[in-house]
Amino acid sequence: MFEADEAFDVPHKDLLTKNRWMLDAYTQSPAYNGVSDVFAVMDKCAKDNLYIFKADGSYIFDAGFNKCSESESQSNVVGTWKFYKDETGEVFDREIIINASGKITNYYIDLITDSRLKLSTTMTSGGKMYTLQQTFRKK
Repeated sequence: MFEADEAFDVPHKDLLTKNRWMLDAYTQSPAYNGVSDVFAVMDKCAKDNLYIFKADGSYIFDAGFNKCSESESQSNVVGTWKFYKDETGEVFDREIIINASGKITNYYIDLITDSRLKLSTTMTSGGKMYTLQQTFRKK
């Protein structure tokens, strides 16, 4: 279910591209290998990464202050993003397709405001379907 902050009458593209986003919650349901709170078990170096959606459709990953290795690049374009279009060409701005390093994932925008972004997707592993939810805050 989509939640919206009624105070903002701003197109989703503008909200998505005007901020740098930092992950602050990541869950999976049902638990996978006994873990449902993915964020709690993530390395500290991954918790300050920034995700940047540019207006030109590029998707940038920034390693943040705490890099996971000395050789890790600070910032680089890792792929592209776009809103989903159906077969008629109609754009759905509540579904985003991210191509990150060749891996394509469809995410649903469950919440988008000037300062919060919540994305969800599903994945199947071992014949079981999992729901992943990631919540970001404006950085």
